[in-house]
Amino acid sequence: MELVKMPEPYQLIHGLSEFLFKSSEIKCVVLISKNPYLSALIACHGAKISNNPPYTPGSCMLLPLNEPHIYKHVVIERLEEFNGQLLYFFKFRKKHSCRNKKITTIENDIGLGGKGRSFVEKQGILFPFKSEGEWLGKHDVDRSELETISSEVFPTIIGQKHLVEYWKNKALNLKQNPDYTMADILNVSKDVTKFDRLNIFSKQNEKAVRNVNQIWVNSVPESMSSGKYLIILSPAHNFFEEKILEVNQIYSDLKLSTVKEHEIPQRLFDLGISNRSLSVVALLKEELK
Repeated sequence: MELVKMPEPYQLIHGLSEFLFKSSEIKCVVLISKNPYLSALIACHGAKISNNPPYTPGSCMLLPLNEPHIYKHVVIERLEEFNGQLLYFFKFRKKHSCRNKKITTIENDIGLGGKGRSFVEKQGILFPFKSEGEWLGKHDVDRSELETISSEVFPTIIGQKHLVEYWKNKALNLKQNPDYTMADILNVSKDVTKFDRLNIFSKQNEKAVRNVNQIWVNSVPESMSSGKYLIILSPAHNFFEEKILEVNQIYSDLKLSTVKEHEIPQRLFDLGISNRSLSVVALLKEELK
């Protein structure tokens, strides 16, 4: 369903999330919402990373090269035609140097492979926020270990899983399609792979902070040392005032600054970001050192 046909509050949350996670230097957005879990799912829509091929040079992925159950860390170098077939060429080892006794530096082969485009795009698992330096050289991953690895397609949601699942599958009662759900919009279902599903963790789960993009529902992270954060608080929550104090403490401790009006896209103003009847938000960024 087209975004412009969605209600304005939906478009506003979508736009806020897109602005935070995709196209700005903002560190944190605080959103007050009467329905925080639905808002979190809408934010996932705005932040969703498109993995549509063809993949660009520098893209990091896991790919089963020699054995179907063993995934290697590879980095796409190029896509080109070879003998009438489109192939992805990729690096699968780190470039390193060694010195012989004559102090002559010898650069070892970094390892370069090639696979057909259809194979790579069907079997490969993309990690859009990783870089070559941190990706190449890691140990191979067995298929059974994939469940321990978090997807980066969506931000991680830190909250109650049963409430996320409830709102994911609840009909939105839209005029154009009353039965449409957030699962339909996000294109997630029980049948898709681990890497197309939402990452949902409790605050106590150590996996919660592995993704650089995080959505916290009715809770506040203890640290914002890295990544970007959307904090969604319900005014009906029992500890709402306490959570607001925690946000203020982070604001003070990290020496964050508020985002100026001229730094906010006009489209967000058009959708009512300054209208407190729609939402109450704070946009925070790190101060220049």
